[in-house]
Amino acid sequence: MKIEVVAINEEAIQAALDAVNHKAASFGISNAKMVMAFARVAEDALDLHCIVDSDRVGAKLVHCPAGPTANRGTNVFSTEVTLSRTGSGWYLTDVKRVDVHPNNAKRFAITISDHAANNLVKRGLAAFGGVPTLAAY
Repeated sequence: MKIEVVAINEEAIQAALDAVNHKAASFGISNAKMVMAFARVAEDALDLHCIVDSDRVGAKLVHCPAGPTANRGTNVFSTEVTLSRTGSGWYLTDVKRVDVHPNNAKRFAITISDHAANNLVKRGLAAFGGVPTLAAY
């Protein structure tokens, strides 16, 4: 699955969510607008951490809502979505049904590629006078 997370694809995103959730909505991600909001939050997080546009390719967001707060004695089903960043924007690349346990925290994990992380370190070190070499040690 690869659906670009833009308003024109709202129906396709909704269909992907509905296919996994069926009629369940209590603990899952049941609205395409929520997925679009996750993409905006992820993009804002990349901005906040000074990830340049060229290094955003390969970033990934995995989100699963929190479990129930009361101990119901059983697990409940929720939805986990995965969004991947390409050069043209965010894409919904996976939607799956997962078990969540009572009092599980929500998961909203954004990762960047190793290349982007290395570039981030290089830019940070350059701000302090240069990148150290092995000869310095």
